[in-house]
Amino acid sequence: FKYYTDLGMKWYLSHFPTTSSFLSTGHLITGEASPGYLPYPDVPKKIRDAMPGTSAPRILVIGREPLDRAYSSYNYNYVEPALKKLRVGYHFPDL
Repeated sequence: FKYYTDLGMKWYLSHFPTTSSFLSTGHLITGEASPGYLPYPDVPKKIRDAMPGTSAPRILVIGREPLDRAYSSYNYNYVEPALKKLRVGYHFPDL
């Protein structure tokens, strides 16, 4: 609801299961997870306006201790990929 808005609601919804396929699995909810919307105060209104006639969409924000999150992100994005390369015998170029 902040990026790719020119592609329309049909494009956005194509990233989610259809109602029939969703309900046939027995699931109760679906959605997306993105902290990228938080800095933009206009996004909640855009979400509500894009879904007229439906019950109000729920926006759930879960906070996390900043240092733990940064450490986890560093491990996930840098340490784990480097270890994976080392495990398969990747040789880093000489510096």
